[in-house]
Amino acid sequence: MYYIVIFHNIIHLMCYNYNMSTKISDTINAFTKKMSKLKNSSDNPQVLVSSENQKVQNLVTSLEEERCYKILKNYNLYKNPVNQQIEEDEENLLKAATLYEHILSLEDSLGDCNTHLKDLRLTSPLCYKNDYTKGNEFCFLRLWFLEFKSDFDYVPILSEENEKYFIEFVHKDEYEFTSYEKEILQIIKH
Repeated sequence: MYYIVIFHNIIHLMCYNYNMSTKISDTINAFTKKMSKLKNSSDNPQVLVSSENQKVQNLVTSLEEERCYKILKNYNLYKNPVNQQIEEDEENLLKAATLYEHILSLEDSLGDCNTHLKDLRLTSPLCYKNDYTKGNEFCFLRLWFLEFKSDFDYVPILSEENEKYFIEFVHKDEYEFTSYEKEILQIIKH
C-alpha cells in the first residue's frame, strides 16, 4: 500500500509537470522533497508496519508457546497417567503387543516358508475410541509405548477397513513417524 501511494504520487507529479511544460528534473526534485517530508513526518507508515509486525510476532510466539505447553502436558498424561482411563488404554495396548508377540513366536516355531501369517490385525477396546480413531491421541499412546517397551521391535498403528479399526504392528525399521509425532518428540526433548 505504501509503495502504491508513492508510485501514484510520482505519476501525478509527472503528469502535472508535463502539462505545465516543466522539466523532468523538476518533477524528480519535487518528488524528493515530498519523500523527505514523508520520511520526517511523525505518522510514518513504516513505523506502524514495524510495530504491527512486532505485535503479530509476539502473538505468534505466544500461541506457539501455548501449543507446545499443551502438547507436553498431553504427553505427560500418558507418561504419568493421572486417570484410570489412560491406564486402561495403556494396559490394552500392552495386551495387544503381548498377543502379537506370542503369535509371532508361534509362527516362528510352527510356521515355515509355505505356511505363515500374511496379515495380522487385532481388535481392542482402543479401536472403538474416537480420541484414537478420529483424533491425534493415538500418537501420544504410541510414543508412550515406544518409550515403555523400548525393547519391542514393533510399533503399534491403527488401521481402518470398512469403517472398522484394528491394531497392527509394523517393524520399527519400517515405521515412519508422522510430522506431528516428530514435532512431539522435538518438544519433549527440550
